Amino acid sequence: MGIEFEENNLSQNNRFQSRVVLGIPQTPGMVNFLMSKGVIKNEKQAGNLLLVLTGLFFLSAIVIFVVYVWQPSFLQGSPKPSPLQERLQNRVPTPNL
Repeated sequence: MGIEFEENNLSQNNRFQSRVVLGIPQTPGMVNFLMSKGVIKNEKQAGNLLLVLTGLFFLSAIVIFVVYVWQPSFLQGSPKPSPLQERLQNRVPTPNL
């Protein structure tokens, strides 16, 4: 009652596999679209391309989040003074009596 590994099948599990519906293999719609447009030649290239596109979209989402939420100072040029600093700079000194 030990654990057995199928070593000859390991390389097949890491490949891109099409869906099987009712015993008939079907290629995903996005892969069919890319192949029909001539962007890619086979399903493995499609899987790699879609993985790269997913990574780029994820990276761009992080960049947009950082720019609009944290507003890094290197994007703003010179730092803006706070409202308190602006009031102190524009204050007219009162004469001491």
